[in-house]
Amino acid sequence: MMNVIRRLLKFPLNSPIHYIRLDGKQKVDIIYGTFRALASENSTAKTLSGHSFRDILSDDINDADTFGSLAPSKFYEIDTRPDSESEQKLNEYEENFIPLEQKTQGQFLLEIRDLLNAGKLKEALIVFEKQMPVDKQKPDKYIYNEMMSSCAKAGYFEKVFEIFRKMRDRGIGASDCTYTILFNACANSPFKEEALSKALYLKMKLKEDNVRLNLVNYHSIIKAFGRLGEINIAFQIVDEMIKAKVYPTTETFNFLLQAAISDKKEGFKLVLVTWHKMLKMKVTPSVYSYNLLLRAVRECSVGSQESLKEVISLINSRSEWEPTPVLRNLLSKGKKKTSRFDKKMNSTQVALMTHSPVPLRELLPPVPPYQLLKFIRDGNPEPLSLNFSSQSVAAESPKRRLLGYLAKAVDLPNLVARNPNLKGVINIEEVGKRQDRLALCGGLVGILQDMNLYDAKPNLKTCTELMLSLPDNSAEEELLIEMMKLLDIEIDVDFCNMLIKKRAMSKRHKDADKVIELINELNLRMNNVTFGVLAFTCISKEKTKEFMKIMKLGGFRLNQVIAGSLINNATFKNDCNFLTYVLDECSRQKLKPDTYILKKLEDFRHKILNIYKLRDQDKTVPGYFLSEDFNKSFRKFSTYYRNWLRSQDVVIPEHPWGKFKYTEEEAKLVVSE
Repeated sequence: MMNVIRRLLKFPLNSPIHYIRLDGKQKVDIIYGTFRALASENSTAKTLSGHSFRDILSDDINDADTFGSLAPSKFYEIDTRPDSESEQKLNEYEENFIPLEQKTQGQFLLEIRDLLNAGKLKEALIVFEKQMPVDKQKPDKYIYNEMMSSCAKAGYFEKVFEIFRKMRDRGIGASDCTYTILFNACANSPFKEEALSKALYLKMKLKEDNVRLNLVNYHSIIKAFGRLGEINIAFQIVDEMIKAKVYPTTETFNFLLQAAISDKKEGFKLVLVTWHKMLKMKVTPSVYSYNLLLRAVRECSVGSQESLKEVISLINSRSEWEPTPVLRNLLSKGKKKTSRFDKKMNSTQVALMTHSPVPLRELLPPVPPYQLLKFIRDGNPEPLSLNFSSQSVAAESPKRRLLGYLAKAVDLPNLVARNPNLKGVINIEEVGKRQDRLALCGGLVGILQDMNLYDAKPNLKTCTELMLSLPDNSAEEELLIEMMKLLDIEIDVDFCNMLIKKRAMSKRHKDADKVIELINELNLRMNNVTFGVLAFTCISKEKTKEFMKIMKLGGFRLNQVIAGSLINNATFKNDCNFLTYVLDECSRQKLKPDTYILKKLEDFRHKILNIYKLRDQDKTVPGYFLSEDFNKSFRKFSTYYRNWLRSQDVVIPEHPWGKFKYTEEEAKLVVSE
């Protein structure tokens, strides 16, 4: 028998698979090559690839090494002609056969993951859509989810649903992970209307199919509808969660806060409502929760007076949140915007109670920022009126003294504390400004005190949001910086850049220049963004020349952002000589203008031409535009601008998905590799 097998092993590698039945019982399966032939039990011997089983076995009988009976051996003759069932299996085998030089499904998964981790989504799509079919590989659920997830993160909404349709057409069912990816794609899509229709359809299908969702699924749905502006649906999802016995966590409320922030007109009230709902359910806010709260302080308005009264009254009375018609209208899809109130917010007083109203400014910390700053730097407790003896203060570190102050700063108005501190009386003035909204949340000190209560250590993002919402006052900004040092929060160059921009936008140009001293003190390195925000302080041709020299010494070149800021300053000042100088620098450094720069230049030119039309019609125009110096500089600018425009190539903005699309030539190059 072993000799038979040895001879069979001498078959060429392109021979098919043979099944041989010996003695009617045993079955030997020998596999060679790429084709399969299945033999029936009663078959006759046939020659394959130049060999005959009868010849092989006959040779075995006459072998000199054969011992035993002289009678001829019994064997079954094998017919290798396939029947209909065998032919079907042969076709399946041919379809699924993978040559050694081609990649397996697992190898493709690893290759796609490596490309996606390297940020090469376009190359991963080429492998997924072009190379896998060439190698006769069909993606499994894991590869589909991997590709959809990366496209969703990039906002490539269209491709996510295209891949999902292919996955569904192949009969591969969606998993919990797939649902999360689909809603994340809707949340990140740059085209909100189309994404909203898809999200609504998905939500309806999940309900029809009675799909049981987990916490991560609910979070993705809340995030999607929140970012797409459907705040009412986002809040309804939480009710559905509780009904399904999936209880909200800190992350759940963080997504609700994101949803509230998407409403820039009324979002601040929604954030207050969400915050107190979170505290009432005994969910502990995280540092990320506070960062979202501060973002709402910075970005969102308070909306209508009536709903603001109701929200603060509910918070002050600590009653259960039952939406009244005002709040239902606030959360409804077709809510009316009170833009007339928003325009007059700066001069509106909202009196929630009538006993001895106290202006908001009088409810701020009794210690001015510069005195608190002196306390931190010098260790002098007197201005704070703390119950510390001189010996205990001397023995304590500045950090402990600061935390001691925060623990005793209980007289601040604070609408976000677990026990809101309003003393039953409040009168809000100018609540349209971000610094006043911050004051309602306890101000700089109150926020840090509240975070300390929940063991939520502030990070750099927290301090950046605080800095952007502080009043335009250098003393308070420096107080924040000192607190950051005491709390061991590392200041980076991005924080300094934001501080420069804040001071520059509030026309505090000298204070903005002082931030460079802080950068040098902390041994930080300036970057392109630093020069981009410093460009806001260049309000004259002379200062811009000095700025260009410093930038050149630092090894930086003019870019479109910096040039746009300088052009914006020049057009705001109506300084044609300044503007001509900036355009000349752009040409000298071979900088191509983008659409923003061209729009600014065209708007400026049309503005001056319209002023000249009014002048020719004997209408009143500012005297500056009538001077000979201005007319001469504008003529010079117009001539230069026409010649400059002819020599420039306009940079057209790319479609959001353009960087992910590939040509057939690019696909061939990747597949050939």
